[in-house]
Amino acid sequence: GVVHGAFRVAGWSADMAAWAGSGVGAVHVWAARRDVAAVPVFLGSAEPGVARPDVAEAFGSQYDRSGWSLQAGPLAAGTYDITAYFWCARTGRFEDARTVTVTVK
Repeated sequence: GVVHGAFRVAGWSADMAAWAGSGVGAVHVWAARRDVAAVPVFLGSAEPGVARPDVAEAFGSQYDRSGWSLQAGPLAAGTYDITAYFWCARTGRFEDARTVTVTVK
């Protein structure tokens, strides 16, 4: 996708073996340039607990607050991999990550 200036990164995450809630204690979001050599940039820790009725419908009411959101940027023009890393409360470590590629204009 293409973004301009500041942009929102959002999604959902869940530990399907969690005892309560989504089981995700934190979501850290990073941006890494794809088009030039550069050090990755920490965009921030996402706001957890966002309502996701679609996830609750698919996986059960335990996961109704599995959403997360972060207002990010602005970043310099270029192509980036935006990666969200998920902290598992049950295991006490980052267990998973998801990446999308965006072009900043």
